[in-house]
Amino acid sequence: MIGRLADKNKLRAAVRSLSESEADNRVCQRIAGRIACITSTTNGGKTMATRTGSAVWEGTLKQGKGTMKLGSGAFEGPYSFSSRFEEGKGTNPEELIGAAEAGCYSMALSANLEKAGHPAKRISTTATVKLEMIGGGPKITTIDVKTEAEVPGIDEAKFREQAEHTKKTCPVSVVLAGAQINLDAKLL
Repeated sequence: MIGRLADKNKLRAAVRSLSESEADNRVCQRIAGRIACITSTTNGGKTMATRTGSAVWEGTLKQGKGTMKLGSGAFEGPYSFSSRFEEGKGTNPEELIGAAEAGCYSMALSANLEKAGHPAKRISTTATVKLEMIGGGPKITTIDVKTEAEVPGIDEAKFREQAEHTKKTCPVSVVLAGAQINLDAKLL
C-alpha cells in the first residue's frame, strides 16, 4: 500500500510541476504493473471524460486467445485470431470500433439536429468496419456508416446537411479519420 501511495504522490507531483508549455502533455507512471497517465491542460481546454478499455492476449497469434473489456464493466468478451480474421465465435477490435462509431454518430446527429431546430424522435446507426490485407498487413480501410432517423418537420436537404456535418465532427469519426468513412443517411 505504501508503494502505491508513493507512486500516486509521484504522479501528483509530476502534474503539479508541469510548465505552461508542457501542459498539454501526458504524465505517465507504472503503477502496480500498469501504466497510468494523467492529462493536464492549462490552455482553457477541459477534459470531458476519460474512458478505458483493456485486453489480455495469451499465446501465439493463431492459436492464442484473449479477452477485451470496457472499463465500465458493461462488456467483456473473448476474441481470437478466428473471431478477428475469419468468422469464428467471439468479438474483435473492429466490431468494438463499429459500435463506438455508431453510438457516437447517433448521439452527435441527435445534438446537431436539435441545434438546427429539429429534434429527432429516433436515430438508428450501423457502422461496418472493413479490415483488409494491404501491403502484407491488416488495415482498417473503410467504415460504412448507415443511419436512419425519424425527424419531424425536417426536409431531406437539411437532414443530409446535418448528417454530413455530423460525419465530420463526431468525436469518434474525427479520431478514425485515417479510414475512409462512407455515409448512407436516410430520413424516415
